[in-house]
Amino acid sequence: MRKILFLVGLTTLVSCERIEFKNGQIPDEYLPLAQSLEGHYAGTFEGIPYQLSLEIQDHHAIMTLDPRGSKDCHFEIGDITSADASKDQNGQPRIDHAVFKLKHQTCFFLEGEEVELSFSRESDGLRIVMAILRSTKIRDECRIVGGTPENPPRQTCEPKVTTDYVIGDFTRH
Repeated sequence: MRKILFLVGLTTLVSCERIEFKNGQIPDEYLPLAQSLEGHYAGTFEGIPYQLSLEIQDHHAIMTLDPRGSKDCHFEIGDITSADASKDQNGQPRIDHAVFKLKHQTCFFLEGEEVELSFSRESDGLRIVMAILRSTKIRDECRIVGGTPENPPRQTCEPKVTTDYVIGDFTRH
């Protein structure tokens, strides 16, 4: 019986709800959660100082990413497409992760078409880790199998996918 209660409790702790947004429109029931994330966040993106801003206008999340001191880098962020929500240790709802469309950027050669944000509450404020896919590489990983008279050695290969992301780290105090 204790094992069942533990598993039920564990499932409740890690349960997560995926929220899909149509045309970037935030439904009324999620609006207070989205508004709790509004503000200006200072940090760096690939070592360059940036300000990330989130605001809600007419049920739409508006995200901007502005370099400090550089006019050469520009990001145009589109609509929010999805978010993951869960409950904290006190049972309060929170947004853990959000995905926005990446419309255009002039700073990096990137394969990604999405901007992923992960949210966490830290002792010094709300933290956002931002990631955009830089590249995907597929290579064959090969090994020798077999090696007996009945099963002569042969090479077997499997594709291995590796991804590389550009990362930003931002805090709202």
